[in-house]
Amino acid sequence: MEALERTVVQGMRDTGANVGGLYLLSEEERTLRLVVLSGVPWDVALPWTRVGLDHHSPVADALRDRRLMWLGGPEEVARHYPQLAVVLPYPFSLAASAVTAGDTVWGGLVLQWPGSHPKELSRAERATIDTLSRRLGELMRAAHRGGRLPSADGTTRLTPPPDVLTGPPREPADAFAERLPGGCCSLNADGRIVFVTDTAARLLGTARSRLLGHRP
Repeated sequence: MEALERTVVQGMRDTGANVGGLYLLSEEERTLRLVVLSGVPWDVALPWTRVGLDHHSPVADALRDRRLMWLGGPEEVARHYPQLAVVLPYPFSLAASAVTAGDTVWGGLVLQWPGSHPKELSRAERATIDTLSRRLGELMRAAHRGGRLPSADGTTRLTPPPDVLTGPPREPADAFAERLPGGCCSLNADGRIVFVTDTAARLLGTARSRLLGHRP
């Protein structure tokens, strides 16, 4: 499980996703159970901790069709998965992929980005998600061969998201916020600081690197 957690978080870091989740097939192979979750509060994810394979959801559809499911914004989410749009009523993009090794399907991967993500996945992002899904599948196959297969019927492991990278502002809006007389910060859905101006850091008496990725 530790290796699966590290791989999911590394995939979030490599793709810039702010939410990651790994589902595994239960023993009867008709239900997906969420075993790893990062970047979102537990109460938000609770309705999606168990998903039937015949259920109309991104991860179940990705497994049935053996293809990457991509929702490039709130319009696509509402059009294809209205129930998901009701539970998560804020702009985001989402990708779901089957976790496989050879002909064996072990589960599904879900990654989510904030609404600022472009409506299309880049070629590099698609390649990274594909590599990540195969890596998770290989870990599951190795665990199976070694008699250490993680159970899909246990509790969900909540994993901290990857550290937010520090550096100079990368967007015009960030540069504008730096020029405001007061301090500014922004939180993600998990309540962690993902942006903070230099002025805010000075007012709080600490370095930006000690604030990013943490809750207030």
